[in-house]
Amino acid sequence: MGNNKIYILYASCGQGHKRAAQALAEEFGGDCCILDILNLAPRWSKFIFSQGYNFVSIHLPFLWAFLFKAANLSFFRNLTFIFNWFIFQKLKKEIVSSGAEVVISTHFFASQILSYLKHTKKFYSITVITDFKAHPWWVSKNTDYYVVPFKYTANDLRKYVPKEKIKILGLPLRRQFFNTIPGGGDKKSILILGNGQKAKLLIKLTAVLREQFQLFIICGRNEAFYRYLKKHGQGIIYFRYYENIAELMFRSLCVITKAGGLTSYECLAARAVPVFTTYIRGQEKENLDFFCKVLGVGIYEKDTERIEKAIKDLALGNNENMLSALKEIIIPDSAALLKRFVYQELALK
Repeated sequence: MGNNKIYILYASCGQGHKRAAQALAEEFGGDCCILDILNLAPRWSKFIFSQGYNFVSIHLPFLWAFLFKAANLSFFRNLTFIFNWFIFQKLKKEIVSSGAEVVISTHFFASQILSYLKHTKKFYSITVITDFKAHPWWVSKNTDYYVVPFKYTANDLRKYVPKEKIKILGLPLRRQFFNTIPGGGDKKSILILGNGQKAKLLIKLTAVLREQFQLFIICGRNEAFYRYLKKHGQGIIYFRYYENIAELMFRSLCVITKAGGLTSYECLAARAVPVFTTYIRGQEKENLDFFCKVLGVGIYEKDTERIEKAIKDLALGNNENMLSALKEIIIPDSAALLKRFVYQELALK
């Protein structure tokens, strides 16, 4: 593991960071080593980061909103860095002792550590920003380059870093999003993603939509929703987890989800309208606003009847402007572009 020239780091608190890292690992292949930085931290801290994030973001959203806003204070960011510096001792040793020449991070905690390791080891540090607005958590002093999904993100990031460090390459998507053949004809299916959403709302939506549309459902960690489907899911195609999500997205008119960055971006690639029912205060609220207000290709509703009406309008073609805007958005093969940048512009051999 220590002989790899390229390291890809993520943190498994939030699936988007992980999927972006997996996409990069698919592209770089045997040249890279992919690591979940939480596996190189004490067990108690892994529990706090992974389970604590899920609990706070869902059950104590006001606390997460406070932590998100506190990142604007350099004092608070310094405190989190000191904490991370002590718990990620194994990560520091791994990178310093490795043959890494390029280290790519899809989570800002890893970027913080890499920034200070550059004082003791020479390597390129690249941060892939998986949100659409650049908040201060993503910015580290010695990061060499930032990869962002849109010009909008780049313009926002320029408040913190010079434009020479910013590369607009899109978000890394797994190969399945470029290998899947879009289904022909009109899309009449709906994909529902259970993670991070209230089971009560999803059960109501399932009841009203199942008679009108083919439903695909991935429950994820939504235990209550999964138990409901085991009893009442006749005629519905549902899974606890499903790896090839692109297959379902490409067959769907829309995706009912929370406003996670990478999931929303995957919807763009599959030409499926994201229908947001909830968001985590902070970065996901910014993601939602970007899709609904800037791109004009997202829907946000919390009420069952309004969600049903919005989906019916899509199916009937009553929201032609949104569907047209969705088709015009170009989704680049970000992982391939970043690989080319590493080998050609950074001259990695």
